[in-house]
Amino acid sequence: MELLLEAVGGCMAIDLVHILGRMKSGPTGLHAQVEGMRAGTHPRRFTALRLHFTISGENIAPAEVERALKLSRETYCSVMASLHPDIDVQITYELK
Repeated sequence: MELLLEAVGGCMAIDLVHILGRMKSGPTGLHAQVEGMRAGTHPRRFTALRLHFTISGENIAPAEVERALKLSRETYCSVMASLHPDIDVQITYELK
């Protein structure tokens, strides 16, 4: 289960770097924190995910980050797309 959390964070982080780079505002650093909440009964699947990205770089607009996160979550991140659709996913970020 921990590897699944790492896979979601890694997949979205790679997407963010790639998408922001194509927007000509590539980050110089990115840190992902991922937390998962699991059901109390078997199969104890994830019921909620919290992802937080800390993005470093110059001239990165919040609107670009929000667009990149949306594209990753809804289109490009195959790990996220493989998870059950009723999982509560919250994604936050900060720019440094």
